[in-house]
Amino acid sequence: ALHALRPNWVPAILGFGESLLRRACEEYASGWLRQSTDTLVSSVKLLHNCVTIQPQLVAAWKMLGDALSRFAAASPGDCQPVWSILSASSVSDPGENELSNVADASSRQLVAAAIAAGSPSTEAVAKVGVMRAAAVAYAWVVCGDSASPAAWHDLGVSVHERSHLDANGTRLSATAVALLSAAIRLDPVNPVLWSSLGTVHKDPRVSQHALIRSIQLDDKQAFAWESLGALYLRYRQTDLAHQAFSEAKRLDPDSPASWTGLRRRRA
Repeated sequence: ALHALRPNWVPAILGFGESLLRRACEEYASGWLRQSTDTLVSSVKLLHNCVTIQPQLVAAWKMLGDALSRFAAASPGDCQPVWSILSASSVSDPGENELSNVADASSRQLVAAAIAAGSPSTEAVAKVGVMRAAAVAYAWVVCGDSASPAAWHDLGVSVHERSHLDANGTRLSATAVALLSAAIRLDPVNPVLWSSLGTVHKDPRVSQHALIRSIQLDDKQAFAWESLGALYLRYRQTDLAHQAFSEAKRLDPDSPASWTGLRRRRA
């Protein structure tokens, strides 16, 4: 009601956008996928409006990045509803003034590489556009708080997801690894950062090291165990894969990934 009365009042827009984002996550977790994507579209509209009115608001950029990333992940086919919003009023890249807030030149170059325009296939233009917009949103967060490991992590994961659909995928994948490595330098005892690095790295030895390091820091992460099991299975280390998937299943009995991994191992 407050948003309807004062449609350009940033606190109302931000609060309503955040509540819709939270609702979309709950709907997705409950299996209501269509409702979730519809709610995400509404959230994106509000948060996009918010950063247009007040582009220095880091919290709004973070939420917009989350909403765009979740929409791209939840909509394997049609990204047109959100792409239409972005096409009508594009998400602006951070400018030189914003990038100057990032401490050193190499880090600024890394952020610029993360949001560089890509070369998607014709059928993937909308999806890659949404994913690039998510990366731009996270880049604004990095520029606003370059000491935050989470900001570098979110940007790295976003770039990695886009790398699968872009002709410059190899370059984007390397950029994602560099961004996650930057996050780890800021917080070397964060197990989530190590788990993400292990998941995206192309070198199996580095992936194994990163995933084991993540588990050493917190051995209650089902996702890290699943990722380690998938890595072992890929390289036919079936006994080690079975151990990892079994531990993942013990920690999260409802996770389909561990059950699938165990069945593949037996096959």
